[in-house]
Amino acid sequence: MAPVSPLVSVIIPTYNRADLLPQTVESCLAQTYPHLEIIVVDDGSTDATAEVMARYGAKVVYVRQERQGVPRARQHGLQRASGEYVTFLDSDDLMLPLKIERQVQVLTARPEVGLCHGWYYTVDEHGRKLDMMTDMPEHDVLSELICRCFIWSGAPLMRRVWLDAVGLYSTAWERWSFDWDLWLRLALAGCPFACVREPIGAYRLHTNALSSSVAVVDRRIFTILDTVYADPGAPASVRLVKRRAYATWHTWFALQYYTVGQWEDAQRHLSMALASEAPEVVHPRELATQIGNHAVYGRSPDPLRYLDEVFAHLPPQAEGVHRYRAWVQARVHQTLALRLHRFGNSTAAGEHLARALALDPDLALQTDRFIDLVLYHAVRLSDDPPEVYINQVMQNLPPEAEALRSLHLPMLERLRFHTYLESAQSADAASALPTTREDLTDRPSREPGLAANPEAFRHAVVQSAILQPEPEAYARLVLNTLPPSLSSLQAQRSPILGALSLKRAFDSYAAGRHVETIVNVLKGVRHCPSSITNRGVIAIFARSLLPGLR
Repeated sequence: MAPVSPLVSVIIPTYNRADLLPQTVESCLAQTYPHLEIIVVDDGSTDATAEVMARYGAKVVYVRQERQGVPRARQHGLQRASGEYVTFLDSDDLMLPLKIERQVQVLTARPEVGLCHGWYYTVDEHGRKLDMMTDMPEHDVLSELICRCFIWSGAPLMRRVWLDAVGLYSTAWERWSFDWDLWLRLALAGCPFACVREPIGAYRLHTNALSSSVAVVDRRIFTILDTVYADPGAPASVRLVKRRAYATWHTWFALQYYTVGQWEDAQRHLSMALASEAPEVVHPRELATQIGNHAVYGRSPDPLRYLDEVFAHLPPQAEGVHRYRAWVQARVHQTLALRLHRFGNSTAAGEHLARALALDPDLALQTDRFIDLVLYHAVRLSDDPPEVYINQVMQNLPPEAEALRSLHLPMLERLRFHTYLESAQSADAASALPTTREDLTDRPSREPGLAANPEAFRHAVVQSAILQPEPEAYARLVLNTLPPSLSSLQAQRSPILGALSLKRAFDSYAAGRHVETIVNVLKGVRHCPSSITNRGVIAIFARSLLPGLR
């Protein structure tokens, strides 16, 4: 007798979203997992929500309440839910078709896991992809979760028993920051987390959607932080990252306040972040990078204007960031150029790339970085086939970028290895490897030139490995299963493991994990002794080894 599939309850609170709600509901109805109940809780909408929902009939449970806010709507939906597993979805966000199926597979195979989240896209008001969020820890997530809310509200599929155990809302903490509050309380209660390592949904960013709510969330987040750190029983993993937790949240709120033009609050938070001397913000280049990322991936309708306003209103303590203004502006222009190619506006894209090179001519010399950026957009974000996107970018380079034209063929060659490893990027390396092995065994007969591109192979393995739960183990598995026709690529073992270790060292340093930084630098140097002369490697090693240098 076949086992009965557990019922999954999808709870969608909504208020005046008649325009976007159908897309959200349709994304639920399109799930490949069949045993689903969809509950839409209308929180007193005054638009055509009721008429829109009437079209779905018995396919969707539609309930209406007087206007009480999202927390009460979610609670109402949970009371109506019958599922063993529960997920919440905002009425402007989207599930990808395999979301529930993938997560049920994880929860079924790993009964100890109480919450399964996953990668996701951020999209704009029109549903166009902005970025793919992949920096998603699993297992023991507490030390990272206390520092940032890396989980999108629509991502987790949770066991109902865990929700009942901790409560949907806290009676001890104020209830505004529902998402982070709930994930954090689950983690503190010992709930194991898992992550589906492929995109499972889309989180829609609305420009200018923050307004006065920033101050409310600000107060709630720091109330929760203060409560956690005032508890003498707080886990050691949490206490160890206290400085980083406050620094990253102060920085995050500074960037939000800059978005809504509240300069004094922005300066206050940024000053407090800098006073913490946390490495994530104390070094001007790292802070400039965060500002640039928020400009292009945040909620600002005009990233370049956002940059101008931030630099015009930096506190005195951030004076050193000014020397990176052109540097970060160039990178924002470059990102916008690659995004606009995906949006079908190659003319504007060329103008942005020309401006980027005018601000920082060295961009034309950073060939590996440019190739990796174009491949990222081609493989991860483009709705067109990767080759089509790459050709569009390279055939529409402005005259100022003529030096980059020679990268067209190497880019396509590197793409071929990315294609071979694609199946292993979004799943556990051990289970995905047989597919990878078959592909690598078969392709040389069709493309005999593969073995002649060791550099493309090296870059592809490093880029694939860094997205895996155990990057080094994944890289070794790929190397250990190369077919005889590609045996010459075994010579890339040390360069691959060295580059991977050093990439992880820089990531660990940025996250404030100094012991991991030291270990990964030593691994990188062991595999690639010449890296000891790299000034950046020397700097992060010394600052991690000697706290006074941080």
